Amino acid sequence: MEDRPYPIALANEPSIPERRKLIGKAQAQVGRAPGAKGSGNSTKQIRLVVEPLADTSVEQLPEQLAGLRTP
Repeated sequence: MEDRPYPIALANEPSIPERRKLIGKAQAQVGRAPGAKGSGNSTKQIRLVVEPLADTSVEQLPEQLAGLRTP
């Protein structure tokens, strides 16, 4: 994803669902043969590494991530 440097700070993202879609779209080409037809699979299973903010303990991480969800 060339529009954002790694790591991605979710707290700075205006739309978590939109970021999720962009991550999926970026994965569609991973592992495909050069010249393969079609757009690829944007629903591949990926592994995310999540780190809490400096002022958040590991125990608070699930609650912090739940607060980032948008309806």
